[in-house]
Amino acid sequence: MDRRAANGEAKVDGRFLAILSRVLAGTPEEVGWCRPTWTRELLALEMERRGLARVSVATMGRALATLGASLKAAKPVVGCPWPGWQRRRRLFELRCLEACARPDEPVLYVDEMDIHLNPKVGRDWCLPGQRRVVLTPGNNKKRYLVGALDSKTGRLTWVDGKSKASSLFIQLLWRIAGGYRGAP
Repeated sequence: MDRRAANGEAKVDGRFLAILSRVLAGTPEEVGWCRPTWTRELLALEMERRGLARVSVATMGRALATLGASLKAAKPVVGCPWPGWQRRRRLFELRCLEACARPDEPVLYVDEMDIHLNPKVGRDWCLPGQRRVVLTPGNNKKRYLVGALDSKTGRLTWVDGKSKASSLFIQLLWRIAGGYRGAP
């Protein structure tokens, strides 16, 4: 009665939604786009690139709503800068040193970390139960944390500070010395 019967076939059908669901499971970078998160415009372009009908941003929004997708903030994570082989080799060397230590000798893993207090993370379209993981960009206020983990007891000793200077490491050494008075 409203004359939509002559509009032709619907662009957003079951096949379109199934492919859109698979696209949302990945990231734009995985398929060659130069950004880490999906926008409705970019999803429409990607669907057209995959040979489906071109849809408007509003139609893409309705398709996302049909899937139950929502715009969520990505979870920021820190990536390891070393290649996998280098990380595995270093871990093997550390385990060998730990195995050769005397029973009364503490073995401590010491590391430092920069803490960004205000990371900037954009929002992304995700299916229900999903959350995107994105490395955080930008210049942020920082704090610094240095700690030592006892490999035998699991005890963690740490100190924090506003600058990454030798004094921060020296503070950690004083705290370790106070906690391991009887160690050789």
